[in-house]
Amino acid sequence: MNWSRVVILMFGGAAGGCWAASGGGAVDAAADSRAKEARAELCEASCDGRQSGDGGCGCLCGQCNGPQDICVDVMCQCQPACEHRECGDDGCGGICGDCGPSCNCVDGMCDCGAPDCEGKECGPDGLGGLCGVCVDDQLCHDGKCVGPGTDCPMLGSGSCQRAMLLKASLEANAGGGLDLDDNPETCAPAGDCSDGVDNGFAAVMPAILSLLPESPVFFEAFYGHGTFLQFSSSEWELDGKSFDLAGTVGRPDASSGECVWVTGQCFSCVPQDGADFWSCETPMSFDNAKVLDGILTAGGPDSLALLQAPVLPGVVLPVSVWYASIQAKAVPLDGGGFRLEQGLLAGAVRKDTLMEAVDYMPEPLLSGAEKDALKEAIDTLAVADIDSDEDGEKEAISMAFHFTTLPGTSVGLCPE
Repeated sequence: MNWSRVVILMFGGAAGGCWAASGGGAVDAAADSRAKEARAELCEASCDGRQSGDGGCGCLCGQCNGPQDICVDVMCQCQPACEHRECGDDGCGGICGDCGPSCNCVDGMCDCGAPDCEGKECGPDGLGGLCGVCVDDQLCHDGKCVGPGTDCPMLGSGSCQRAMLLKASLEANAGGGLDLDDNPETCAPAGDCSDGVDNGFAAVMPAILSLLPESPVFFEAFYGHGTFLQFSSSEWELDGKSFDLAGTVGRPDASSGECVWVTGQCFSCVPQDGADFWSCETPMSFDNAKVLDGILTAGGPDSLALLQAPVLPGVVLPVSVWYASIQAKAVPLDGGGFRLEQGLLAGAVRKDTLMEAVDYMPEPLLSGAEKDALKEAIDTLAVADIDSDEDGEKEAISMAFHFTTLPGTSVGLCPE
């Protein structure tokens, strides 16, 4: 449609006649002005919601001023400039790509350096690739391929110390526990302790013993019944050097033949659920074990262990132990080797965790009523004396266990 003709007709003129009429210059000028105003109003109205493009009647609604702007459907849109660029500013307030935390963006390109695979046989190389792939049923853990059949340093075959006795200590003095908080001025239970020894659980032991008339101790290893505590190391050091020490649940290795467990240096294995063979992690692990002047020490305030104590044949009681610590006398044996005597395994157990552990005990060991009585005794008699999570409040109860060991040989993972 010719809008100029419409505008002129609106003011009573004939098409084309208003521009040539003689003697009416002022009228023509006024009509022309009114026509221009009408056209402007029409163009402005047709530009509502438009930033650019044709507004109609020969006018433009606007122009896009950005160097990367184009008019798309009467709206200005910035076009990212990312051709030949992997990263950096796209010119429109965004980015052309992310190089990741291990790389830097240099002039629009990602600079990632060299792959980080030193000492690794698997896992990420830091550049989006892999240093290698594990085969068969192995998994990658910390850059190493591990799993059944892999010789985990702490779980593979080698010498071990098998606990022949594990029982709760009834004393809170020298030889009955350890100074867990490294403060000789404090001890537990208050009023019945000395020498800085922390063994707050000793206050609960009389009540526990009354509930277990058939057993003289709270926990006892069951010789030949399938489970026991054993300590393993990839390299035992008896000359004062530090070494790694692991504590796991063990059981007799059926494939190694008969053995007199009370006196023999037998073969054992670690049950499939007794440790994590994929990651080589053990329930109880110490990286600061040391034998100095014949005394083995390990652990301390920074150690957290999972004590898997045998309570019935084939049944273990899992308890998280804070401040886990070990002290024992290493006694040489005729013909080589050694055993551990006068051993103490100490730590602190959160009071709420201890209540849950009581509920976990099987019915043959404790009836429902006996469990309730035991929990009441713990709640009433056991006073928290260790701040396990360092929040300023004491919520864990110190305890200690006596143990002795015999040397043996672990063959690694037990067959299923």
